[in-house]
Amino acid sequence: MEHSYITNIFVETVLNELYMKRGLHLAWVGDYSDLEEDLLEDKDPKLFESMIIARRSDRYSHPAEYHGSHRYYINHTKKEIIDLESYKTVNGFNDYFGDCYIHPIPLLTAIGNGKGGGDYSGVNVELVGIWATDEIEARDDLLPDYLDKYNDISTEIMFKE
Repeated sequence: MEHSYITNIFVETVLNELYMKRGLHLAWVGDYSDLEEDLLEDKDPKLFESMIIARRSDRYSHPAEYHGSHRYYINHTKKEIIDLESYKTVNGFNDYFGDCYIHPIPLLTAIGNGKGGGDYSGVNVELVGIWATDEIEARDDLLPDYLDKYNDISTEIMFKE
């Protein structure tokens, strides 16, 4: 949970890569996760050629080029969209306490949640990890094709501790 909040530099840096590269497979690996047990088992090895494995490291400590939070997160694997503005509204966010709110992407793509004392155990814990290893893209706008073929789940996702 310590790196799952809106405006957290680690979170924003990983999400920036999704924006810059226009979509990658993503797994947000917890501190206590066993990669072989939690991630690699039953996966196609080719999947890892286009995957970000987000784990705290120097690689994500300082973004080379930072674009700020992006509005839309598109899951191309499941054909789903999260509009961060709608998500924030449903979850009761406000700008004054903006950095104290959970960003949905680290939890939706989490691997190994529940193995450590600081893991997420709040509202909708069953949704944690449902996007893990899926192809996800961050965008500031939506292409018309996405609106026709993808399901907007922004108001269905709620994470609160």
